[in-house]
Formats: sequence, structure tokens, C-alpha cells
Amino acid sequence: MPKKSDIPEKILSILLENPSTTREEVAKKLGVTYPAVQKHWRILQDEGFIVPSFHVKNYGPKIFRFWIFMETQFPREQEVVDDDLGKDYQARLCREISESFHNGNPLAEGIAFGGTHILLGGDHDIVVILYSDDADKVGEYVTQFLRSHPAVTTTSTSWSLTKRSNKHQIPV
Repeated sequence: MPKKSDIPEKILSILLENPSTTREEVAKKLGVTYPAVQKHWRILQDEGFIVPSFHVKNYGPKIFRFWIFMETQFPREQEVVDDDLGKDYQARLCREISESFHNGNPLAEGIAFGGTHILLGGDHDIVVILYSDDADKVGEYVTQFLRSHPAVTTTSTSWSLTKRSNKHQIPV
């Protein structure tokens, strides 16, 4: 009989201390691989023990606003095109994000675009505001479009624990 993993309980313990802990930080704290954390994190999410907490406000029966915080850096491997944006890669990235919604990108289906904002002097460089009733669609867009962009170094979301997390019915 396979041994029950204690990783889910340890993940919940870490998140109880600091709900905004990333999966990468959890992996380092536990001394396990990122894929191991990802596997148990997904189980905890599927079982309802943790949920994405970037739902900021409910806008109607099923529409939520999502704020995606991004850190960026100049993409060194790309040539800088001399156009109306000059060398402003953040403005260029904001334009690309906007165009992904207006040009029929299949990843943007089911998501309404609320704008991008370049931040000066903050912890993050750009905030993207999206509206949707489907957190998975927003997660797919962030993962497959934003995180794959050469100018994006990180995207930030935090996680909230549900009431079920305090029970001892943690899945394996």
C-alpha cells in the first residue's frame, strides 16, 4: 500500500502562515520539486481546499474582475522595432495584450478586457484587468499568453484558503 504524502498538509500550513506564498516558494520551503508541489496544489484546488483569490469584486451574477500583476524586463533577445512606441517595451507589451483581445486570440474567448496600466515605482510594472466568470479561462490566458511573452518575468496571483482547509480531510 502506497504511503500517504504529507505534502498537502505542509502546503496548507505554509499558506495559513502566508496566503500569498507562491508555488515556487513552497517548493523551496519543502525541499521538493516544483512539479511535486504543482501536483498537490492542483489536487487541493480541485478538492476545494484552496481557491484563487484574485477575484476582486463580483460584477453581476457570475462576472468577476481579475487583476494580474506583472513584472517585466527589456527582452534582450528581441530586436527593438523603431515605431510609434520607440523603445518603450512596456507600452508595446500593453498594446500586444490589448490586441490579443481585439484580434480574436482564442485564449481571450470568454474574457473581457478591462485595460492595462503601467505602474511607476511599484513592486510590479504592469497591471492587467480582466473580467470573466471563469477563473480557469483567465488562468489559461495568463499562463499561455502572458507568461510566455519574452518581456514578462513574472505574473502574480495569490491564493486563499477555504473553510474546508481547517478540516482534516486533506486529499492525497
